[in-house]
Amino acid sequence: MQLALHKPKPLKTALLLTIIILATPAIQTTHATTTKTPPKAILEGTVTKDIIDLNNIWLYESDNGENKTLPYKRNGNITINVGNLHFRDAFINASVKGTITAGGQAQYLLDSNGIPYILLTTSNTTPTSDPAVTLVDTVDQSFDPSSYIFIIAKILYTDNLAYNHMSVKLTLIDTGGEDHQLVIYLYNVSGTDLIELTDSGSDSDTLIDDVFVHIKNLEAYKYYAFCLKLSDIFQKAGLNTELVKITKVEYNAKTQIDTTKSSTTIKVMFKVVQIVKNKVMLNGILLNDTSTISISADSFSSTGLTLIKIADAQIPFEYQVSPEDILKDPDKFTLEYRWIFSLPDDSTLSFSNTYANITIGDIPANNITLFTINGADYTDIIKNQEYYSWEITAGTQYLVTLKAEGIPEDIYDALIHRETPPSGGGLVVQIEWWIGALLIAIGSIFGSYGVWLVKKGKEMQRKAKSKYLSKK
Repeated sequence: MQLALHKPKPLKTALLLTIIILATPAIQTTHATTTKTPPKAILEGTVTKDIIDLNNIWLYESDNGENKTLPYKRNGNITINVGNLHFRDAFINASVKGTITAGGQAQYLLDSNGIPYILLTTSNTTPTSDPAVTLVDTVDQSFDPSSYIFIIAKILYTDNLAYNHMSVKLTLIDTGGEDHQLVIYLYNVSGTDLIELTDSGSDSDTLIDDVFVHIKNLEAYKYYAFCLKLSDIFQKAGLNTELVKITKVEYNAKTQIDTTKSSTTIKVMFKVVQIVKNKVMLNGILLNDTSTISISADSFSSTGLTLIKIADAQIPFEYQVSPEDILKDPDKFTLEYRWIFSLPDDSTLSFSNTYANITIGDIPANNITLFTINGADYTDIIKNQEYYSWEITAGTQYLVTLKAEGIPEDIYDALIHRETPPSGGGLVVQIEWWIGALLIAIGSIFGSYGVWLVKKGKEMQRKAKSKYLSKK
């Protein structure tokens, strides 16, 4: 007669597992767990990208138009050029439909990051005239007396680095209906900053009630941000007045002729010219008299003006790559780590100074028997220096293999977390581990007479953990 073989039913298996767990003395779970550092693959470098979500610095748009998030961790301060801050309502008059009152050209354009700007261009028409251009824009806007003037601008191009300036002239009305002109000059020449009370000669009166602000020592080709309180400017000039309205804004660029050249040209860019009620700040940092800012933050918020996005932010990053697989041979105390990784090559991302770093952790260097990168063997190098680092490029996939054999028992057990029950792998794996725990517990009771049971129990746990981990 042939006997039929029956597979254990899940309910009976689960019941058996429960009995084993309850029967295992607490001595197994009270053993101190030794911690060892496993081999690691860590990528680090700098990614330059637009921050399109101020609450998620890692979100980006792929070349396929999909929103994706980089799995990285920030590894230092984010560097931001103030000219890459995209504010809503960046200009006093959004339409900027002004007129040219001096020779040259004014254009309202978008840069490569979609940020609007005003471009002024002028060249000298005779060898004896200094090139200058002015864009005049008539407005009618009231504001709070405690408001600020906020400017982001730069000299884009000049044929004469010896002397250039750009300026913003505001025609302002006080509570008594009198007009005042405020002119803010930005120079790339050395000297001392100055605030002077004068008659501009271009307002409706001849009173000494206009203010010129001269800001010097700026570099050409760099954006600068300035946030100045209007009432403070006039008070420092010696005039106490309460300003409440603006009727005109004038943008100007000027350079001196270079007699050694047939023509002299200057181009300036204004990214922001706006009167704001509150200081313009980014994460609490005042944007005044600065070109770049360095911020330790994973999200951003602004005051004074609404920030839409940050273009070309330079973000230092670190990313620990999880092993694609960890092959184990518990009989030979062998571990083989395999990592597969690459940097995305979307056009919205730019990587620099990016390196992959492989460390062997607490595995003795002498136990390393294989280390390859895309098939190339670097075993001797990593055994000698216990790490390996190389520069990586976007769009290239890297397959890294690190194998160690004959790892000391305590290190091997710690690396596979032998003393911790597997959290998955199925009931058979669970039963195998807990039977091992039971053998260890019983063997520990009998001291030296139970050494064999402890050894077998550990072997069962290693095999169970190896089966579980290989399926993760």
